[in-house]
Amino acid sequence: MNCNPKYKAFTLTETVFGIIISSVLIGVIYTVFTSFNKQFSMFQTQQLQTNDFMVFDTTLQNDLYEAVHVNYQNETLFLKRYDETIIQYRFNEETIERLQAGNSEMVLSSVRSHTFQQKKHHSILTITLLLHDESISVEFYKENPSNTQINATFIDET
Repeated sequence: MNCNPKYKAFTLTETVFGIIISSVLIGVIYTVFTSFNKQFSMFQTQQLQTNDFMVFDTTLQNDLYEAVHVNYQNETLFLKRYDETIIQYRFNEETIERLQAGNSEMVLSSVRSHTFQQKKHHSILTITLLLHDESISVEFYKENPSNTQINATFIDET
């Protein structure tokens, strides 16, 4: 009979090395995950800013296209359509607010400045805004319709 059986097991040194290697791997994985998460969060923020600007750009271009008459007074751009509805773009300190039929929505933030020029044959709206920590300037043009120009010239209507 064999009274001294041999058990196969890890030694204390092997166990300690296994724990050290495991903790180093966990630390590396945590660091990579945290770094990836920060990068993804920054990318998501930039994407949201870009999407907000694209929606604003498309909406304003569409409103300008459908406008028959463009007027600017008291930090507000008035766009009158053929069906006599009026869309307003109110320029506050750092935001632009769109008002239509009693509904109000903030369309764009991070606005630095804006200018509006009413000329004989066209109107120019220039907006300077902060997008992705860079200042960009965007211009929107609206050509006055021929009938408005004719009326202004011959009948003194505007």
